[in-house]
This record gives sequence, C-alpha cells and structure tokens, in this order.
Amino acid sequence: MANIIYLSENDEHRAREIDKKAGIKNAFRWEWLQRSVTVQIGSDESKTYLVDHIRKVETPGKVLCTLCQDLVSYASRGGKNIEDHISTKKHKEKLKLLKTNHCLPGAISKDESYR
Repeated sequence: MANIIYLSENDEHRAREIDKKAGIKNAFRWEWLQRSVTVQIGSDESKTYLVDHIRKVETPGKVLCTLCQDLVSYASRGGKNIEDHISTKKHKEKLKLLKTNHCLPGAISKDESYR
C-alpha cells in the first residue's frame, strides 16, 4: 500500500475539507467510530467497535481497516458502509484469527521458569 497518512480527531477540520473539496456527499464524522457492530464468528457473537479497526486517512471518502488493510468507502452511505465492512467474510476471518491468537493456550507466565 502506498504512503498512507492517518488523521486524528485533532484533524477534524482537515478531514472535512478533504471530503468537501472532493465533492463527497457524506463527509466523515468521528462519531461513526464510536459505533459498535455485533458479528457472528462461528458459534460466538462478538461486539466490536469501529474505532478498534478503522482509521481515517487523507484519501477523500475513505477510511482504512487496519485489520484487513482495505480502504473502505463511506462516500455513498456514510458510516453504514463502514459498519457493513465489519460484517464481511474477510473481516470476520481476520477478527477470528486475532481473537484466537490472543487466547493461545500453554503460554508461559512471567512467574514460571524455564527448566
């Protein structure tokens, strides 16, 4: 992926200007990232917040999913498109892998010594 420049909430005015200059109908809103989506992963339901995996980038009408490394468009349907991405097969597979790796059994605690 080419050089990607992330924007923060401090860049809210800049993010809106980028979208406005590009004629984006649904300008980015930081409050979208506070939304949660419940996804079915196997037999488990998992609640995930958009802020955990989504970053606003300098590209007009786009955010980056840091889990999938995909640019996701919000230009036509706003935050709904971002929510829909969280429910895609690709994102759910990456989320499942992330959750599995966070719960690896048999990890040695810092109190245990090597023998």
